Amino acid sequence: MIEIRLRKIVDSLAYIILLSFPLYYALREYSPISSIIFALIVILSFACCAVLNIMENSQKLSNSLILEILIVFNIAVLFIFFSYADRALILLLLTLIISKCIFFSTGNHFEHAANAIIISSIVGSIGVILGFIEVFLSDTNILYQVMDFDYPYSNGTNPTILVNGFFASANGSAYCIGAGLAFVKYQTIFQNFSKKIIYILLIISLAITKAKFAFLIFAALLIVFILKSYSKKTLGILLLGLGLSYIFLSHIIVAISGSYNYPSIHFREILFSIKEIDFILGNYGIYKLYSLEAVKDSLFIPLGLSNFELIYGSRPHFMFGSLIVYGGISIAIFTISYLYIFLKESINNLVSGLSENIIYFSILFAFLIETVNWDFSNNFYFWALIFSSSSVLHKKIEKASG
Repeated sequence: MIEIRLRKIVDSLAYIILLSFPLYYALREYSPISSIIFALIVILSFACCAVLNIMENSQKLSNSLILEILIVFNIAVLFIFFSYADRALILLLLTLIISKCIFFSTGNHFEHAANAIIISSIVGSIGVILGFIEVFLSDTNILYQVMDFDYPYSNGTNPTILVNGFFASANGSAYCIGAGLAFVKYQTIFQNFSKKIIYILLIISLAITKAKFAFLIFAALLIVFILKSYSKKTLGILLLGLGLSYIFLSHIIVAISGSYNYPSIHFREILFSIKEIDFILGNYGIYKLYSLEAVKDSLFIPLGLSNFELIYGSRPHFMFGSLIVYGGISIAIFTISYLYIFLKESINNLVSGLSENIIYFSILFAFLIETVNWDFSNNFYFWALIFSSSSVLHKKIEKASG
């Protein structure tokens, strides 16, 4: 009885926490109390999810629960014996437990999770649409930003406008909207014509962000849609090529000589040139080198994200690197193992039933590739895709049996 009541509470909290996520980013600079309210929502959600997680795993010590215990133990050891604590470590634990409890479920519970993601992504889309309108009507720069320096793969002559929406960056909005796009098929709020409207809204707003992550999603969707009936080996080779090209072009900027400011934030060091074409180490590339430099002396006793930012000026822009920086190699291994546990069976099953989950599979692929550019350890949208991979398959089975 208690377990059922807790599950209902968690289903309700899923709507609240995911609706609050974009609103928190929109209001945190203007209303400090919004941060306090969001923190209280997260803490309440974690408390309920932690108890429910223990109750659901009380009969069997699952691999995921073992890893969760190891992560908690690791955090405790760092704090007790080395007086080390990092906000990012706590956020990692909170995000893992809450996301698992919400999205690693079947039946009506998964429908609630999908509905919550859709509502969150619609709010994120509204922020992007409002930002797009603001570009033409005002120069207040509330929901968009003007990049004064040369931006990679822009025309190199005019400032680049990025629509951030309610989030701190265009990437943040793209992650929110991309996750929502993956769940449209599985939600129950919008059906028939209204579902098509939601698809159109999310696709347009995702394109408006102009985030490179949006390009990755569209490119992956195109490849998967065209090759869904072809050899899975061919599909795998092309997706691998897309992923490697995306990573390369994110780190090494290709530009015509003299068409960009050098050196600058996004154009750090010219590596080599072929006639008039320069290959320049970009911002993401330089921070990979900084990450390697930082972790080589702090594999077991973490440097900490705040110290990394103090020394290098920004965060690692790399999930595995970030995990080592603020948690040490053990936290990084535990977290990646955690990710692997939930994906190892789902990926093969998703590929075998690809035609029924084209959008979900493509966006999951995009998120996994993007871990090379971004730290998703405390991002609900990323973990929503990871934990729901098996729930999507259960949904397919239920539909077939029905």
